[in-house]
Amino acid sequence: RDFVFSSTTAGVSINEQIRRARSIDDLVTRARRVPAILGELLARGLAADRVIAVNSAIVDSIVRRAVALVFEGLPDLTTDAFTWLSLGSNGRREAVLSSDVDAAVTFEDQYEDDIPRYRVAFGAVGDVLTRCGISVDTHHAFPMHQGFSRTDSQWRARAPGFGPRP
Repeated sequence: RDFVFSSTTAGVSINEQIRRARSIDDLVTRARRVPAILGELLARGLAADRVIAVNSAIVDSIVRRAVALVFEGLPDLTTDAFTWLSLGSNGRREAVLSSDVDAAVTFEDQYEDDIPRYRVAFGAVGDVLTRCGISVDTHHAFPMHQGFSRTDSQWRARAPGFGPRP
């Protein structure tokens, strides 16, 4: 009981299952079980704020695995080219079941010409997340959209005063 309700171990089993998903269909099947697992944690007495933290960690694992699985099918693109940035409730680790995924990516400048191809891949990631029961931000706060997938230099140019200081 202590293991299941510990703030550091609740959700460990499903997280591990998600990390080991071998295919997109496998990931979808496992992710679709998350709401029931969270309901069970609540019913067994885990505090709501801890259930939210568990859900946030699980969503993070689902996103990470979705990215990995999509890019496994795209050998000409590399996940080393970008850094994924979780925004909104996911970035704050406050995701609830109705939360959508807000995210952005930043690329090393050398990948600027490849960004349109990566945006297509990020659209596929969004499709996988939707199949998993996780909505993607409808206001375009997702890396498949131009405003949320840029090079490091482009991000700095868009944020005056946010860059290296002399």
